Formats: sequence, C-alpha cells, structure tokens
Amino acid sequence: MLLFAQRFLFGAAKAPHEPLADLGMREKAILATILVAVFALGLFPAEPLRKTELAARDFQQRVAAERTGEATTVRAGGALTVPGAEVPNPTAQPDASVK
Repeated sequence: MLLFAQRFLFGAAKAPHEPLADLGMREKAILATILVAVFALGLFPAEPLRKTELAARDFQQRVAAERTGEATTVRAGGALTVPGAEVPNPTAQPDASVK
C-alpha cells in the first residue's frame, strides 16, 4: 500500500541511486584519533588534570573570597592576594633572630 502511494504521489524513480559509502578513509582516521584521545583521557587523566590544577585552585580561591566578601586583587602572573594576608617573599633571607 505504501509503495503504491509513493509511486502515485511522487512518480517512478527517475535515476537509480548508487549505494553511498558511509564513511571514507579520512573520516575513519579522524574518528579513530578522537576515539584514542577519549580512551587515553579516560584511562590516564592525571597528566591533563595536573596541568590545569593551578588554574582550578586559583578559580576556587577567587570564588571563595567573593562569597565571603573579602576584597581580592590579582598580582602579576595571575596569583590571587587578599588584603591583610601575608605573602612570603622567596628571595628574602631568613631572619637570624628567629630560632
């Protein structure tokens, strides 16, 4: 019945269609690369997460400071400082009077 309706409404097929290839070699290579990357990130996430850890901690500190109402400033290099907080100076010499 559907075949009859199709032929009646649209007519006979004018040109036979060739079977289409689903994926070419290029698309298969791209999908294989993406698949390998997904599995690598799923099985070994430590390296990518290590590289983003500093930025994530900085973001968490900014959000926490904003929620508590503390004023924050950003130093050169993107480090977060809170007024009143003491920032250690890595080039300073240790105080000889403190033992």
